[in-house]
Amino acid sequence: MNGLRVWLVGFGTVGRWVAGALRAQAAQLETRYGAGVTVIGIGNARDGFVYHPDGLDLGSVLAAAAGGRPITGQPGTRAWPTAIDGLRATEADLLVEVTDSPPGAGEPGLTHMREALRRGIPVVTSNKWPVALHGLELAELARLRGVAFRAESTVMSGTPVLSTLTEGLAGAVPVGLRGLLNATANAILSQMADGTSYEDALAAAQRAGLAERDPAADVAGDDTVAKLMILSALVFGRQLRRDQVACQGITGITGRQARDAAAAGGRLRHVAALAFEGPGGAGTVTARVRPEALPAGDPLASVDGAANALVLQASPVGQIMISGPGAGPQLAGQGVLADIIAVASWQVRKPLSRARSPALDQVLAAGRRLVRLWPEVRHLGDQAAVELEEGHRVAGRAIEEPVEPSHRVPLVGDRELRPQVPVAGVLLVEPQVAVTSPDTLP
Repeated sequence: MNGLRVWLVGFGTVGRWVAGALRAQAAQLETRYGAGVTVIGIGNARDGFVYHPDGLDLGSVLAAAAGGRPITGQPGTRAWPTAIDGLRATEADLLVEVTDSPPGAGEPGLTHMREALRRGIPVVTSNKWPVALHGLELAELARLRGVAFRAESTVMSGTPVLSTLTEGLAGAVPVGLRGLLNATANAILSQMADGTSYEDALAAAQRAGLAERDPAADVAGDDTVAKLMILSALVFGRQLRRDQVACQGITGITGRQARDAAAAGGRLRHVAALAFEGPGGAGTVTARVRPEALPAGDPLASVDGAANALVLQASPVGQIMISGPGAGPQLAGQGVLADIIAVASWQVRKPLSRARSPALDQVLAAGRRLVRLWPEVRHLGDQAAVELEEGHRVAGRAIEEPVEPSHRVPLVGDRELRPQVPVAGVLLVEPQVAVTSPDTLP
């Protein structure tokens, strides 16, 4: 049975829920899905990145986080000051990225995901804005590397919408969609229809844990905008800019407006809509988020409380509606867990393998020899021995891409490896020897 070595970056409410679920369900993952999952690295913004090649003690790390202690203080582990430093220095089979990057540039989540995908490592994420702003790029990078990029919980938390639309409806052509994509906004408007003021409905959502102390992202519409951009990129294959989505929040909605819509038999809802001039994301795009009075016959009008719903129009199947709960760390965590299981199950059927670098193919075609790292070394900084084809062994250090010509790697005695040119995936050294990790050896 092949185990899945996991980096977990982001150790807030969602990250801790995922870690707890992986710990509690370890036996079930192996018996039901046929794959073990081992978390070898965990990172957060406060403490940095902690790593153990044989797996971290999740109970100990969770206890440290709950007690306000640094997660990097685990015995027998290595640590780096930032998550990206830890990722670049280690190796894994899957990155689980559950930080909450701000909307400006989607960082640092975007850098974390690019780092993994460029190295042929699958990514599972709940981090909205990197996917909203660069989802098409990330999906294409994953496709080129032949690995998974899964972001289920970025749209409807634990309700499987992305996998349903991209896998369950594979071959169908999406035409357009409408949805209620923010559970907090829907809960507030549902209460207002019953006569509750906006202020009281918001306070109730905050007490229930649906809304943050600063609810701007939910009530102003930014969260829904991000989700609409993700749907455009990952379902329609069309990357949108933030300024292409018209947005109006619910802060200006009055109780009378909500009651009037209810009195007419309908409901006031915060509706996200996406339509294209042509099928499959072609042509002019219309993307908007705004409050709308929906008639009683509209399928979205009957979706009450902290729920999400989406109606997709696709050819040739017609109209499809997906609805489910849409708020809370356990629901976001469940979406992440489902994606982890999907990647782990795929690994059992087809073990993960790194795509061989085109640069390495060129080196091999030129007849250059290989230096094999011995024993297996996965990251820069590990002490190791280098075994030449002739059988000559010298102590050295593992070398990771990319390496510049100015770098020197000292070995035992007066020998050193000296790169002649920087090449992604391999290091050329004198005399005409390519250094690479065992993962990419033919």
